[in-house]
Formats: sequence, C-alpha cells, structure tokens
Amino acid sequence: GIITACAGGSVTLDAPLGYASYLWSTGGTGTSEIVTTSGNYTVQVTNGNGCSSISSPYLINASFMAVQEICLVGLDSVTNNNRIIWEKPVTTGIDSFFVYKQGASANVYDKIGATLYLDTAVFIDQNSNPTVQAYKYKVSILDTCGTETALGNFHKTIHLTINQGVGQTWNLIWSHYEGFTFPSYNIYRGATPGNMTLLTTIASNLNSYTDLSPPGGVAVYYQIEVISPAGCSPAKSAYDNSRSNIIDNGVTNGVSENLSNGSRFEIYPNPNNGQFVLSMFSVFDSRATIEITNSLGQIVLYEQRQLKQGNQTHTIDMANIESGIYFVTINGDSFQASNKIIIK
Repeated sequence: GIITACAGGSVTLDAPLGYASYLWSTGGTGTSEIVTTSGNYTVQVTNGNGCSSISSPYLINASFMAVQEICLVGLDSVTNNNRIIWEKPVTTGIDSFFVYKQGASANVYDKIGATLYLDTAVFIDQNSNPTVQAYKYKVSILDTCGTETALGNFHKTIHLTINQGVGQTWNLIWSHYEGFTFPSYNIYRGATPGNMTLLTTIASNLNSYTDLSPPGGVAVYYQIEVISPAGCSPAKSAYDNSRSNIIDNGVTNGVSENLSNGSRFEIYPNPNNGQFVLSMFSVFDSRATIEITNSLGQIVLYEQRQLKQGNQTHTIDMANIESGIYFVTINGDSFQASNKIIIK
C-alpha cells in the first residue's frame, strides 16, 4: 500500500507465516498489521517451543516532509535548563515542530512541547534538571497537511558528577554526549560559575578526569563541553557547542543559606570588591526583591526579580560603593533570607 501526502492511505506490514503467535508494537496479534501513521514498527514472533524474537524496526514516514534531526542539546546558561536546537528546512510545507523526551522507560519518548515553523528552532525544556541526570531528546515535524513525521534520531546531554580523590584532588566523571561524532571534550574550571577557563582537552572516548592541582581550600567549579564539527544555525544566531551541568567541589567561597521551603541561596565571593554573584535555587517560580543595606540601615540597592524554578545566578555590581559591612535580604512569595557581606 501507500500513504499519500495530504490524501492519507495505509501500508500493510507482513510477518513471515508459520509462527505460533505474533505481537506487533501497535498491539496487534495477526500475521499482518495495517498502519496509517508515521513511526517505527516492530513485530515479535514466538514459535511452538516458546522461543521469541523481535524484528528490526521498520520506519514508516506518512508525511511528505523528511524526518527532522536535532543539531545540538545541552545546558542553556540563561535558564539552567536543557536547550534543544535544530536547523529547520526552507519550505512552506511545515506547520510546526514537536519535541520529545525519553521518560522513565528506555526508548519511550513523550511529547513535551512544540514550536511554530516561524519561531526560532530552539526549545527550552523548563522541566529538565541537568544537575540530576542526562536526558535524551528527539524532534518531529507536523506538516501543513496535519500529518506528523516519524521521530528523528536522539541526542543525549552530558551529565557531570564529582567526587574527592586522594588528598585535595577532584575526580570528574560524566556521561558521553550522543548524537554526533566529535574528537574531544573540553574541561573548564573556575572560581565562580560565570568565570571559568579551559583547563584541558581530552579525547572523546574518555569520560573521566582527575584534577591533580586545583586551588586549595576554596570553591572550584567545573563544566564539560563538546564542539559540533558542523555547528548549528536555527535562525541568524549560530551555535556550535554543548555544555554539561556545572558542578562544584562543595567548598564555599561565600555565604549560603538553606531556606525552610527547600530553596537555597549563596553569595560569593565574600569578602569581595563590590562585584559578587547571588546564586539561587528555587523550588518553584516566585517573585522576589533583592535589598542591600549598609550598617546604618540605609538602602543602597533595591531590585525586583522573577525567580524561576531551578538554579539561577544574578551578578550584582556595586564596585563604586564604599568599603564596609552590608546586608543582603531576599523577600520571596513564601520565604525571606538575609545574610552579611563584606566589601573591601
């Protein structure tokens, strides 16, 4: 049979005769199965002795559009969520793109969102937490006939972890990026998440590294990067790298506080020269105000922010302020936190 673009139709898939039972990926149990939609189809056969075997996937693409492939996935530095990037074809035949993510079962992908064809081909997975695990994503096309293509191949993010080695050394271990071939991993290190430099580059068939000479007694942050040989251009902006989550060695350069609602905030470095970072982990979206006062109770800085669920950082620049002790207070919808900083 045939499935004609915008006109529908069907295709009949056949399995060899002579087996005791059949089970198609659609749930069918006959020797053949009629399909009308895009997808990868398989059949499992069982003989009279109870021995089973499953076929290789058979791809049906019911759309007149080719299958859409992902270009890059990785950490979005603005939201600290995962970012999925693809390059959209120049055509009038696409209505929108669907984004899928692997759930709790291996190789089972759930649709998590969509973007219109006219939008930039970048999707932020706001329900991802790159600090917890790696994620797999796929993309499909909804054509202007209302038919969805089969899913493209998956891309998997990098998940970085850390543990202490002998003495003051730190062991980095990460999951491999999957989706394209690349020669090397870049390893970054820094005193703050926003100020990391290249530490070293190692071959792409390795996924661990021990930092033998980190700065001692202070917070050290790490991140892993791969560079796409081809790069991506979803619109006018170009992307060529995928980065892992940022991990630290657990040593604090500043002050931190765990809040009763599960949120946490940290100020670093402390002491500082008037430029410092406010790092916040929020368990839910929240409106917040940031107020900094001097030792006389006078307000020297007041800002309103919208905190998003997850990790985020805000850079505060008070480089022209006098040296002294100051107090930083954050008021959210359901929490308040306050701590002292020293400006030298």
